[in-house]
Amino acid sequence: MANQHDKVQLFIAEDSIEDESLLIKKLSIATIDSIKDILPKDIETMNCLINKVKSDI
Repeated sequence: MANQHDKVQLFIAEDSIEDESLLIKKLSIATIDSIKDILPKDIETMNCLINKVKSDI
């Protein structure tokens, strides 16, 4: 897995935020969409990754 980090600028005008929960949902979906291609596809590797993250917390 390549160790690449891309910075994406995010601009949100305060007056355009009507519903904070909708904004959080949209940002969550965008985050998942942007990382799903770099995550392991097999469950064994995914479980190993999850356990590693849990042990580091």
